[in-house]
Amino acid sequence: MDNKDKKNTCIVVGYDNEEIGSNSIQGADSPTLANILGRISNAMDLTLEEHEQTLAKSFVISNDAAHSIHPNYLEKADPTNEPKINCGPVIKMAANKSYITDGYSKAVIEKMSKDAKIPIQVFVNRSDVRGGSTIGPIQQSQIRIQGIDIGSPLLSMHSVRELGGVEDHYNLYKLISELFKN
Repeated sequence: MDNKDKKNTCIVVGYDNEEIGSNSIQGADSPTLANILGRISNAMDLTLEEHEQTLAKSFVISNDAAHSIHPNYLEKADPTNEPKINCGPVIKMAANKSYITDGYSKAVIEKMSKDAKIPIQVFVNRSDVRGGSTIGPIQQSQIRIQGIDIGSPLLSMHSVRELGGVEDHYNLYKLISELFKN
């Protein structure tokens, strides 16, 4: 990212073992991030209260691919939300909390993307079909930081031939850059 911010600590986290459950010593279902953030706060001489306040003011983007509407499987999509390739990153939501997006985090990203003129879309799991999840809820169970699940839409996710759009990746890059500016 092209971040020049000197007042805030911006972190990018890449977890290991996501496809096998994230429960390794360095996976999302481990105390690794909490330990790292605690060490950063300690190095900055923050008290435990200041550390907790910092976490409460923090925001995370859980970035994983998103489903796009597939022309061969239209019946799999909810007709009220049909993400399309090259129409913007996709905010992912689910009533069962398989994604960490909530009303507040969705509003934060919608405002940020509107101000920066970055297109975004919304995907909501169909209520009658069990959908997937991301590491967002796993990470959030380890460390309480407000956040959103968002990603570039793909055709045939988890297939040997996934297909996505370059514009979506670029717009997601711009959106994450905007977050790092704030």
